[in-house]
Amino acid sequence: MPIEVKQRSLGPDDPVMSFAAVMGAPPIGAGRLQQLLALQTYMYASLTPKSPKVAAFSIVSRGSDVLVAHCSATKRTTVSTPGKELTNWSSYGEQLKWLTDGKPGSAELLLIYLDGTSAPPNSLRSTLLALAEPMSIALDYDERASPSTAHLIEVSKINAVTTLIHASADKSLNHILTNPPPPEMFIVMICGALLLFQGCVAEIDRVPVPLWKRYDGQKGWSRLPILSDLARSLLQQARMDRFAGDGTRKGISRNTLASSIAGYIKDPSSAGSQSAEQAVLKTVQGLTAFGAFCAVCGKLGDPKKCGGCQWETYCSVAHQKEDWPHHKSWCKKNSKTTAK
Repeated sequence: MPIEVKQRSLGPDDPVMSFAAVMGAPPIGAGRLQQLLALQTYMYASLTPKSPKVAAFSIVSRGSDVLVAHCSATKRTTVSTPGKELTNWSSYGEQLKWLTDGKPGSAELLLIYLDGTSAPPNSLRSTLLALAEPMSIALDYDERASPSTAHLIEVSKINAVTTLIHASADKSLNHILTNPPPPEMFIVMICGALLLFQGCVAEIDRVPVPLWKRYDGQKGWSRLPILSDLARSLLQQARMDRFAGDGTRKGISRNTLASSIAGYIKDPSSAGSQSAEQAVLKTVQGLTAFGAFCAVCGKLGDPKKCGGCQWETYCSVAHQKEDWPHHKSWCKKNSKTTAK
């Protein structure tokens, strides 16, 4: 049975949130926000009828799509927000396996993209079918263009009913809601900022970004997204430019950082290389505004530095050990304790 799609106008209890709002503009949240899951690019969430959260939502974006998957037999749903390009789909089979509870079965998939942006590549359907075939899961795949007036896409935990929510022409989004987001959302925004940054870096090194689990059906994320080695290097450079040795702010050298970013671009003459460079510069500067935080849980305050690279920060020894398999390679290449 195809996934049901509805449309309605934006109301006073609907979320109006953005990365920019938390990074400087007045933050805006929602009365229903505690019941909803906010998804940004390269995230996904799992939902069941018994999930504490009632729905997942995503701000309609020119840079990402929304992929809804539902199994009628198990009544399970997943909602993913892949980037327009350079999404690593290799782990999507785990979502399909969870949907059917590890058994042969079927699932409905609906991919929604913003009208006026590029349609999903023809290869996506084949990629998803190939992931489902070894598990004997039959997929009913469909695509739909969302009107450019849509502001939100909300997916209910009940039967994956999907609603396109439009902003009315006579209302300014900034005047609909003015409540600051709850503390949980601040950490989610760090996650979103990391994934946005990683997506911009992917435009330079052409390494696809995996989807990050935002919610497993009962509880939220277990750790922050893991950055690639190039992303770690650029973030390190940005923090070095922004903070003095004693941790005080000293401003950021755009020219130095821009030169560093440009050095990683494989084909400077290619179309889009300049915009990719600017996107990385903008997003990495936004990340430094958060200050230092634990690379695993996002805890702010006074995290301790890794003894090897003396740069990556953690709130505890336990989290440093947890991150070591992902941090090890970069740390050894950038160690400050290597004997000369």
